[in-house]
Amino acid sequence: MIKDHLLDCAQRHTRNCGGVITPEIIVLHYTAGGSLDGAVSWFQNPASSVSAHLVIGRDGSVVQCVPFNRRAWHAGASSYRGRPGVNGFSIGIEFVNWGVLQDNDSRTCRSWGGVVISKDDCVQAAFRGSIHWWQRFTPQQITRGLEIVEQLIRAYNIHDIVGHYDVAPTRKIDPGGAFPMDLFKHLLKEVHSESIE
Repeated sequence: MIKDHLLDCAQRHTRNCGGVITPEIIVLHYTAGGSLDGAVSWFQNPASSVSAHLVIGRDGSVVQCVPFNRRAWHAGASSYRGRPGVNGFSIGIEFVNWGVLQDNDSRTCRSWGGVVISKDDCVQAAFRGSIHWWQRFTPQQITRGLEIVEQLIRAYNIHDIVGHYDVAPTRKIDPGGAFPMDLFKHLLKEVHSESIE
């Protein structure tokens, strides 16, 4: 449930946010880290100058850091269909995930932070014409993400769902090649089809 621009979930608000916005699109990200608490703490740190509306942990738990009608600082220098300043009209959702990985040995990969990850938790996937190793997103994360995004589409009449790489293609690659963006795009079409019928 969304009430007064807040989701029914844990609330750990940050001062790293701006004024009132009208959300039109959703931008999906990965945290490039390994824990929900770590991501939220970073967003609450004034020195970071970053935030997102929501963080979804690997177990499907959710923390809201910024109300949906306030500007979160998740997209940075960005544009959507020629319109700059994506933070001013978007909701940012971060999924806890290390993102792109280095092949370590026959059984493990390594994150940019040096964390060793079992290949059972990794997948090879294409991105921008190259094959990379990525940390898998968990079923719990994706299920919870789809549930929340459906609520957001209905509450704010969201008209597009994009990755960070779509709005900042020269700087960003998240949510990366392992993220099932097609599921979120399909959900958007389904919800909008219902409203037309």
